[in-house]
Amino acid sequence: MITLALFVGIVYAVSLLLLATEWKSELVNPSTNSSHQSLSLLIPFRNEADNLLRIFTSIEQLDVEHLQVVWINDHSEDYSVERLSALVEKSTSRFDHLIIESKGKGKKAALESGIQIALGEIILTTDSDCVLPRFWLQEMLHDFQNSEIQLISGPVMTKGGDSFFYKFQQIDWASILLVSNFSIRRGQPLMCSGANLAYRKNAFIAVNGYAGNREVASGDDEFLLKKITAKYGSSAVSYRNGLDCLVLTKPQTDWKSLFEQRVRWASKWKYHDTNHAFSSFIPAIFQLFWLSSFFLTFIDFTNGLIALGILWSLKIFSEWIALGKVLKSFKYELPIQIYLKTSLIHPFYVIYTVVKALKGKYKWKGR
Repeated sequence: MITLALFVGIVYAVSLLLLATEWKSELVNPSTNSSHQSLSLLIPFRNEADNLLRIFTSIEQLDVEHLQVVWINDHSEDYSVERLSALVEKSTSRFDHLIIESKGKGKKAALESGIQIALGEIILTTDSDCVLPRFWLQEMLHDFQNSEIQLISGPVMTKGGDSFFYKFQQIDWASILLVSNFSIRRGQPLMCSGANLAYRKNAFIAVNGYAGNREVASGDDEFLLKKITAKYGSSAVSYRNGLDCLVLTKPQTDWKSLFEQRVRWASKWKYHDTNHAFSSFIPAIFQLFWLSSFFLTFIDFTNGLIALGILWSLKIFSEWIALGKVLKSFKYELPIQIYLKTSLIHPFYVIYTVVKALKGKYKWKGR
């Protein structure tokens, strides 16, 4: 049993390091002119009055000649619309800002409402609590020079806060980005984020948008990723991970909110095909292994304790190397002590999230 456990630990460490080998940031010349492509940026929002100034300001400084920005109100109950209207009225940019009401309920309905009036041949999406870098469009549009590319995904990372809780979220995001990048580059796309996504409008129409999964509250990004991959092939999907296309988002402020967000994301796994669901559960299986590894001391205390030390050293150092590579590429430097604490907590965090997701109950933005 101890030998088997050591073997699984080695497999985990090697797998993580293998994922890291595919993390290769590619630089794009910021002077690249993308103005020949008509662009529409869609931003659904619900009760985001306090965040709108940040995202609006970052959009205004985007280095592009023209951009249609469609803001879709998903039945906000605060003063979001009033705040946004004031920002648009004061804007002196060359961009065309439109504020519309969603024709349905939820993010998918909001995005579909936006796509119906979008003029751009390229659709870009982000969230209303994000901040976009100046050369975001150049980075995200780069691969569309290849006519076969239909969808491009980019990285998202939290920014803000100095406590362990906020650093934990950054490491957690790094693990998501690592898997997203690897799966797309290896031709088996698993996940992406609607906070940093671009796709051809014709491709969205060709796969009939969100038809077939509109009833699922989450997954506007992943379901579209899978549908486009199914129709056009994995070579039609690309991942950009350069610093200039990193979208920053606000971290959750407490553990309860973080779990609610992650449970919402994980709850869509059961709606995917068997292969996708199995691949998504592999990390959970590994985390279950790490929790059960403590039972080795009950089999043989001395040898089990030694094996436990070896196993967790493998875990901590492989995560430090692999996830640290992702974070360092975005100028995030975290001490190894943060990785150590995260490594110990993460198995409990993942298993709890999976169990809650399987129950299918969560609340988000008052719903």
